[in-house]
Amino acid sequence: MTASTKKLKTQENLIYLLVWIILFLMPIISMWARMALSDDVSFSWTEVLHFWKILTGYLIAFVIHNFFIAPILIYKRNTVRYLVAVTIFFLAFAAYKCTQKPDRMPGPPPGVNSTAITAPPQNKSTGGSFGMGRKPLIDMRDISAFTILIFAICTNLGSKNYFRTIQERRELEDLEKENITQELAYLRYQINPHFFMNTLNNIHALVDIDPKEAKEAIVELSKMMRYILYEGEIERIPLAKEMEFIKNYVALMRLRYTEKVKITLRATPLPMSPDVIVAPLLLVPIIENAFKHGVSYQTESYIDVNTVLEKDNIRFTCQNSKRKSRPSTDVKEGGVGLANVRKRMALIYGDAAKMNIHDTEDTYTIELIIPIERLKPELS
Repeated sequence: MTASTKKLKTQENLIYLLVWIILFLMPIISMWARMALSDDVSFSWTEVLHFWKILTGYLIAFVIHNFFIAPILIYKRNTVRYLVAVTIFFLAFAAYKCTQKPDRMPGPPPGVNSTAITAPPQNKSTGGSFGMGRKPLIDMRDISAFTILIFAICTNLGSKNYFRTIQERRELEDLEKENITQELAYLRYQINPHFFMNTLNNIHALVDIDPKEAKEAIVELSKMMRYILYEGEIERIPLAKEMEFIKNYVALMRLRYTEKVKITLRATPLPMSPDVIVAPLLLVPIIENAFKHGVSYQTESYIDVNTVLEKDNIRFTCQNSKRKSRPSTDVKEGGVGLANVRKRMALIYGDAAKMNIHDTEDTYTIELIIPIERLKPELS
């Protein structure tokens, strides 16, 4: 049983307890009200105890139904067993009510001569007289008792079904959250090998050309690996950290390209908004895709990255030139990168986030619109 389920059961039982406490207080409250309205009425514990005795029978019946019979229908969903159990329960309650009845109607009050009382009319069907013969098998008090019992059972079933519905809804939400968490983790794990593969290829190209640069690149790579290892597992990180990671990644990628490749990073006004947070490693695959499909060693090419904070959104735009020798860069060709980003955005932000792709003959632009989230201030 989960903590959420235990909490719901506790709430349910506390409600039942409160209702029964109020019911047991009712005769005392009623007695005080009558005393306030009339000076002739005095407090009578005998009357209160008599009411409590009747109420105790209903309380015992309620406890039996709530803890032993109702769960058969509400939790086990076994209607036949429940109907059998509740039928036996009603028969037992009827037998209990019969044991509380006297065999005969009460006689004349003490001190009154029965011969002085006019004989009541005879009941021809029984041969006895009304008022002195046997009590009928079922009277109005029995009907009232069964009506109260049925009402209590129906109320109990309604309450338990209500709390059961809440419990099932919460369990479903927890399961969905767990599935989303696992799926997001899987998507992040897809990013890591993809990212390291591209970065290691760059360093490999530098080993023979410029060993010193290659060593520095390895140091930078280790910093980025630390970021992915620790920050990448966090649900949200400051946007400034993500942009710093992108800056380091672009610096690493720039090592293998000539001056013909122009790379521009713009971010405004991030320094003034340190509390803005974003899902980690969400933006890097966009830039990876631009390097993979938009940069050429032979001809002039460019990548232009711009991050702008608007009133309610983060607008991240990455535009790159297109290689003449390659077909249009699309989401399908982006493979893990763009499809991964689209799916993560849907899981994390839902319909509030959008990905817009503008594909022309010479340029390829991806625009992400992400709702702004901010760090909650810590309570001192």
